Amino acid sequence: MKQITLLLIAALSIFLFACEGPEGPAGADGIDGNANVKSVTFTVYPQNWEYGSGLYVYDYPTDLLTQSVVNNGSVHLYLAMDNDVWLALPYYTLGYGIAIGSLGIFTEGDATSTISVFKLVAIDGTPSSYNYPVDFNNYEEVEEYFKLID
Repeated sequence: MKQITLLLIAALSIFLFACEGPEGPAGADGIDGNANVKSVTFTVYPQNWEYGSGLYVYDYPTDLLTQSVVNNGSVHLYLAMDNDVWLALPYYTLGYGIAIGSLGIFTEGDATSTISVFKLVAIDGTPSSYNYPVDFNNYEEVEEYFKLID
């Protein structure tokens, strides 16, 4: 009896929800996104740095750095400071380099004694796309212009 009741409820549900009615009005367009702009936030702990050739280095593997981004795009790295401020790199003794699938961060020392939070922004594109009307030294402006979501 229990199985028949469940079968009847299932059949009734399919019948009620399978009906087609008139198509409703189209919804409003959403905000355009930037499929060619991606970002990631990551943390580097003091023990993650490796020392060699006079520098401390941290290698961050990432699939954001594709061959297209490395060859034709733009890559920007920011360091979290106090009061939710993002500092654009390079900065004094802190810099970075890129390769396909990898971001290398390097410093002469002081930054390796604390936990550091970085934000990587990778923009895929063509060489002509470098003329964005945005100050890449100001992360908040970059975030607003490209509508980045953390």
